[in-house]
This record gives sequence, C-alpha cells and structure tokens, in this order.
Amino acid sequence: MDRCRFFSQKYPENTLIAMDGKKVVGFISYGNYHDETIQAGEIIALYVLKDYYGKGVSKQLMHAAFVALDHFSEIYLWVLKDNKRAIAFYQKMGFTLDGQEKIRELGKPVKELRMMCSSNKNS
Repeated sequence: MDRCRFFSQKYPENTLIAMDGKKVVGFISYGNYHDETIQAGEIIALYVLKDYYGKGVSKQLMHAAFVALDHFSEIYLWVLKDNKRAIAFYQKMGFTLDGQEKIRELGKPVKELRMMCSSNKNS
C-alpha cells in the first residue's frame, strides 16, 4: 500500500481509502483528466489488496469516485494492457476501450490502454 501513501499525498483531496478495521485494504485517486484540453474526469489509480478481490471494495470505491466526478460528462482511465481482470472489472463498471494506447516506463516498457465512460451511466 505504499502507492496509497504516494497518491494520498499527491492528491489528498481526491483520494478515498477503504478500511477493514484499522487496515487499509484499498484506495482510489481521481480528478480532472491530465490533458487540460479535454474536459473530463479521470480515475488516476485504483488498488485493492488481493485478499479483498470480489468483496465489493473496488465497486464501492468506483461508485464514490463517480459521485465526485458527476459534473463531468466523460471519465477516463488508463489500464495495463495485460491486466485482463482489471479490464473486465472496468467494463462491468461501464467503461469501454476507446482505441488510445501509450507506452509507460515502469522499470520496463509496458503498454496501457485508455478506457472511457459517460459519467451519467454510473452515478
């Protein structure tokens, strides 16, 4: 959960944390889309501990972010191309692949795919 600390410090007003007792089990960071020429929201990061997969934590965090981003007509996110589980989850949440791709350097080059949804579908 080191990433949680990083994102909560970088986006303190836009990071929601899921707790199980005193244990951080997940978080989501959101905000304005990083390209200022596009008026949209963005899911910047969503992480949940593996032991909490399938327990509704990700869904609750996403719904809370959708409420916060409701003033945008579109919401974007970037997902690793090889993360099939995450892609399937985002599709269940109303996102679709929009054909945009980029390469990020995360120790080695990795391909990310952009997904988008209409925010009014999820609020």
